[in-house]
Amino acid sequence: MKPIYIFGGFGFLSLIIGFISGCYTIYLKFFIGITFIQTPLPLLVVMCFITGIMCILMGLLAEMLVRIYYESQKKSVYLVRELKI
Repeated sequence: MKPIYIFGGFGFLSLIIGFISGCYTIYLKFFIGITFIQTPLPLLVVMCFITGIMCILMGLLAEMLVRIYYESQKKSVYLVRELKI
């Protein structure tokens, strides 16, 4: 499995959680009247967005490192089991 799939999946999940938390925070502010100071949701939003972006970038970096490793060693990423002629 490619590293971008693992890190990217977690990164997008974190971004989605941050977006939902942000929408809920804005809902609490404007419709319920609860200020940002009374809830830890703004911190959760910021941390989820930062974590999501960092995970996606970490996946891209890991993907580049894997490709550099295979290309520098003249190895193929896959093996052919048999050739059908």
